[in-house]
Amino acid sequence: MTYRSLNTKVIKIKKMGLPPLKELEQVVAYDPETGLFRVLKPFGRKNWVRKAGDIFGKPSWEGSGELYTQVSLWGKSFYAHRIAWLLYHKRPPREGYGISHLNGNKSDNRIATLVETPIKGTRTGRLTRRAENQ
Repeated sequence: MTYRSLNTKVIKIKKMGLPPLKELEQVVAYDPETGLFRVLKPFGRKNWVRKAGDIFGKPSWEGSGELYTQVSLWGKSFYAHRIAWLLYHKRPPREGYGISHLNGNKSDNRIATLVETPIKGTRTGRLTRRAENQ
């Protein structure tokens, strides 16, 4: 998939991927202590523009009924916990790994609650939480 960035150059985003870090850092600031995202540069459509300093990210219902937060950029929605991981660690999750919420709260995107867990054999980080309780 390709999208136009703020300066009208085309950026490519693989299916289920993340936007390029360099482009992301130009438009979004992430606060690891609160888990909130702020707009650095105005963006959006003619009738719906995000202004610099706005906090953004909206809840989204996943098929399982658990509430996640999503961030919409360049006409595509991304899970906020994946964007938070990318902005904080300056790299996407490792191959075969996903991002889990240690406290089970899918809307809590503070970096202290996010952990990289193997995708195979886990369901939404449940094995991680079980291991902590033992």
